[in-house]
Amino acid sequence: MVVVSMLVLLFRGETVMLPRFWWQAGMIGYSFSLLVLLFFRPNGQDYSYNFIPFSTILSYLSNETNWLVSFYNLSANVGLFIPFGLYLMPGEGKELSSFRKFLYPFFSILSIEICQYVFRRGSLDVDDLILNMIGVYLGYILYPLFTKVVAFHSGKMKRII
Repeated sequence: MVVVSMLVLLFRGETVMLPRFWWQAGMIGYSFSLLVLLFFRPNGQDYSYNFIPFSTILSYLSNETNWLVSFYNLSANVGLFIPFGLYLMPGEGKELSSFRKFLYPFFSILSIEICQYVFRRGSLDVDDLILNMIGVYLGYILYPLFTKVVAFHSGKMKRII
């Protein structure tokens, strides 16, 4: 829904003014929702670990599993982390260094992966880390398009009657 709305606004050349506070509140809500999705899973799942890069990704791409399951897992691991790439881009002149643009999401995602395994709420998989980081970097790449559609301001919105 959001993606379609953004595409429509982009093609129409329109921009939405959004208070920075609402963007930050939305990202907090989104992060909380993602943590619920990642940690509140049904009991009785297999808990495993994979330290071999690209083994899970290649098994999905080699048709070893149902194509819909493969597509869902790959796209969700990438797509769910695009907003974080958008969020980490500069806001009002606070540009992060390339090193920090890598470190912040890397250690955050690594922490999530380790916690999923330790608390038996998922599997520790290096491929999830790789796919999530691809999502963050897609957010970085899409940021210029995003700023054509959304403009932030720090003040309160004026009421139009």
